[in-house]
Amino acid sequence: MSTSKWPVFISALAPVLTELIAEQQALGYHPKEAQDFARFDRFCQAVGHTTLTLPQELVEHWTATQSGETETNRQRRITLMRVLASFMLRSGLNAWMYPQKVTPRAVGRYVPYIFTRQEIAALLTAVDHCPADPRSPNRGPVLSTLFCVLYGTGLRAGEALQLRHCDVNVETGTLHIRNAKGHKDRRVPLHPALQTA
Repeated sequence: MSTSKWPVFISALAPVLTELIAEQQALGYHPKEAQDFARFDRFCQAVGHTTLTLPQELVEHWTATQSGETETNRQRRITLMRVLASFMLRSGLNAWMYPQKVTPRAVGRYVPYIFTRQEIAALLTAVDHCPADPRSPNRGPVLSTLFCVLYGTGLRAGEALQLRHCDVNVETGTLHIRNAKGHKDRRVPLHPALQTA
């Protein structure tokens, strides 16, 4: 992975954030977590935090609910602070750890929606009848194939959108997924009907 994706920290907590990100990178975490810590680093710089500590006031200021924000996003920042506090405490530094139970059980909890077969069929039918557009003449076939790939393989949307022509092997009926979760490549088999498409 290119090190350019990993931020340079500037606040008083820069040394500890740099060490934490190096540890996370070694464990295979995605740079997105590093960018979250970079936002916290800029926040620390902006509010004038000057010590190698993680005080309660700083954490609560950073995790306060923002205007128009969902509880899920706020919980993401709280989790980020727990990760940082845990790392600092393991390193022998002074850090305030956010309590585990900060919201009622139902708030902020993701509940997946399971589509029925009829709903999936209706969705795929709608995509198959996507109207033509002169700016994108292949939009219909591309969207139809994309949705079939998502449905037939279980790929994440980002993985499907990053597929290139060389990643599709119609002879073996496999997709080559590059740099997936954990920065690992993997092969995904295709159903014969999807292989034909």
